[in-house]
Amino acid sequence: MLQLLRLEWTKMKRAKFSYFLIGLLLIIVSSYFFYIDKKTMKQDEIEAFVAENIMYYQDSIVATEEELKSLTGTEKEYRESFLENTKRQHEGFQMMQEGLERKNWPLYWQGEILNFISFEERALKDLEIYKNSYLYPTPFTVLVHMDKMRWMEEKSVQPLASGLENQGTTLYDQDFSEPLVQQLAQSLSSFHSSTGTYFLFHLFQYGFSLVGLIFLLFLFSDILTKEGFGRNGPIHLLRTMPIRRSSFWLSKAFTVMAGSLLIVSLTAIIGVGLGTLFNRLGDWQYPILIYGPERTYSFLSIAQFLSKAGGLFVLVLAFGFSLLFLFSVLTNRAILAIGLTIIVLVLGQALTEQTFLLSWTQWIPFHYLTVYPILNGEYTIIHNNTLFTYQQGLLSLAISTLIVLIVTFCSIKLRKGVMS
Repeated sequence: MLQLLRLEWTKMKRAKFSYFLIGLLLIIVSSYFFYIDKKTMKQDEIEAFVAENIMYYQDSIVATEEELKSLTGTEKEYRESFLENTKRQHEGFQMMQEGLERKNWPLYWQGEILNFISFEERALKDLEIYKNSYLYPTPFTVLVHMDKMRWMEEKSVQPLASGLENQGTTLYDQDFSEPLVQQLAQSLSSFHSSTGTYFLFHLFQYGFSLVGLIFLLFLFSDILTKEGFGRNGPIHLLRTMPIRRSSFWLSKAFTVMAGSLLIVSLTAIIGVGLGTLFNRLGDWQYPILIYGPERTYSFLSIAQFLSKAGGLFVLVLAFGFSLLFLFSVLTNRAILAIGLTIIVLVLGQALTEQTFLLSWTQWIPFHYLTVYPILNGEYTIIHNNTLFTYQQGLLSLAISTLIVLIVTFCSIKLRKGVMS
């Protein structure tokens, strides 16, 4: 078995195309990082934002107090209410500033919560009446953002931006009162951070999808597609050696999966390293929203989210490589095998839209090729089907991979090739 692994490793080292793809990956990751970094609010910008708001609300308090001296009746009551809210905002930003200076993140988030508490009070009042509303911001969105800030206060999470990450949209925000509001909401939802942990989240949003799968299929395709399953293929040389055929196939499976995980790990190290070098490491406790049924929700830390996403992607890889193995056996052509595999994956994912009325649609593996929407519950909400869960994805991909492998080995026997 060890000799076979060395053989596969030698073949990988001699594949010049692999070095080209790895170099391309490094260029893409680096370019994407600097794109994200340009859109990131840095610590000094947060401090400046907080200081500007302290001055603004302080001036507003002074002006309002002067104005109240000449007012009476209803108008005075209205301005007094405005003054009370302004003082609360001023106090909130002062707490945020003190939290930033002392690096006391719970204090910082207490200030943020104080600034947004009126929105939460209004959302709770509207919850029963507008519970199923789609008008931005929905009560769901407001309550999610408040609970998100409380999570960060409890976990002492350093802020990635000031207020911006707390004002975006959720899936239920579909109705906007006017184009300007929609434009503002969309801009606030385009949140980016180049800290090591959050950049990794950005990076694997594309990596743990069909894009990442196709890249890894190209990178390790030679191991499965260039053995030559025909009569004169080099694979037949191994039949003359005292090697168990099961060990041969296991060595290939281990090589492609271990190699893929190595590339994923290398990408993660580079991503975290770039973020830490040019910004900071960030916090592994940053909350990621998980949608539940009937407008319920929960949070996972970014560390838990990425770990679970990686687990599901491992099965996505297993399914993709099992298809590549099958087409390698059936076509005996490297380019044709990789081409058919990609076509099946792309078409399979595209045609899943036609299967939602089927009672067994949740068993179709192509639903789960893009990991993030499955894990965070977006896929379930968008398609209004609670059967598309993370656990179902694991089970569906595992069973589908097993079925494809059984078909593959049956095909090998029927062809009276390597295993005859």
